Amino acid sequence: MTAYAKPGIKYECGDFVRKLICLMIFQLLASVMIQPALAQSEERGIWLNRAPMPSSRQEYPLAVVNGKIYVPGGLTSDRRVSELVEVYDPATDSWSEIAPLPQRLHHTGMAAVRGTLYVIGGYTDFAFSESDRVYAYDATEDEWRERSPLPRPRGGHIAVEFDGRIYVFGGTSSRVATADALVYDPGTDTWEALPPMPTAREHLAAARLDSLIYVVGGRARLAGQGLVNTDVLEAYSPAGDRWYELPPMPTARGGLAAAALQERLFVFGGEIPAVFDQNEAYDPSSGTWQQMTAMPSPRHGMGAATLGDTIFVIGGGSIAGLAPVRTNEAFVLTRLTALGEDAVHDAALAIEEIEPFPVLDHVRLQFRLARPGQVALHIINAHGRIVLTALEGTLNAGLQQMNLDCRALANGSYFYSLSLNGKRAAAGSLLVLR
Repeated sequence: MTAYAKPGIKYECGDFVRKLICLMIFQLLASVMIQPALAQSEERGIWLNRAPMPSSRQEYPLAVVNGKIYVPGGLTSDRRVSELVEVYDPATDSWSEIAPLPQRLHHTGMAAVRGTLYVIGGYTDFAFSESDRVYAYDATEDEWRERSPLPRPRGGHIAVEFDGRIYVFGGTSSRVATADALVYDPGTDTWEALPPMPTAREHLAAARLDSLIYVVGGRARLAGQGLVNTDVLEAYSPAGDRWYELPPMPTARGGLAAAALQERLFVFGGEIPAVFDQNEAYDPSSGTWQQMTAMPSPRHGMGAATLGDTIFVIGGGSIAGLAPVRTNEAFVLTRLTALGEDAVHDAALAIEEIEPFPVLDHVRLQFRLARPGQVALHIINAHGRIVLTALEGTLNAGLQQMNLDCRALANGSYFYSLSLNGKRAAAGSLLVLR
């Protein structure tokens, strides 16, 4: 039996996608006192509704190219396999279409390399006939071009880009869950077999985080038990060409989605026997899982994609089996702990108004000082760094008003911090999502 070691590596902050979009300040504390319950809630993230997908679909992945999210194929409510490819632009909260897929596909794999989308395998019909086709999207010509096929047809697998190559894990081949791991090199248009996963499974999820690819959950048909969900978390190291077994996910599930954000792996939804609303996060630095804010709309068969400091979870099925929806929800982390333990209330400073809601470019802030003092207003990012000093000076007692220019702030989670005479007097959460 092969032994799998846990990674003895130091996790360092990976490169993050450059932030794209300008500020919306979304939430003001009802009072300037930060209650522990509120801090705990915000540490677990919040959900926001975004423009719904034009069509109701499920059973597809997502991929990001040039700040836009692509949704290929899937199953429709009238029991059709779709060839539609719709594109979501978070910057404008709007949808468009590109050229349809060359064939109707669901449960396909997809990843982007250097601005090119690759759609890999999948099922072609409701009989779940497996495909070995690979298509690359040429944005200049708005057309799909066929590339070298998979070594074996498959569906229900997952594809992840890592350093210019596409890694494909699991799925079914000849209707049996497989442990296969493959890598595709777009530069040479060739496939290579890798060491198989420790656990065979389909309907699984994966995401890259720093130097590893994390492969989580899924299901397999076991003798005498039918389809059984798994809680396994395994990580593949492209540099070491080896697998690591990691602490299992709290909730066993298949048909789930995963994405990486702020050095953690987030796992959403799933099905069997019912549809899950679970949102669980794995922290590689501590080797622990945490329950995050549940999905407002329980779903399975959807995709998840990270843009900036936001994870978008789009479409999927609302009940086990076929029940596609148009839902588009955005998950954002807001961590008040980044403010430090001195985020306390000072009755000498009280915020009375912050508007409009949502904020696009500017926000009007009104607060009252009980006595004169040195006041500073800082905007702090989710890592605890000051990114904007909006005010710093001596103010008289009384009502204070200011118009804060937010156009320089980028997409992500922030906090405002008002200090009086060098001590924090009020603080609250800010969200970039324009």
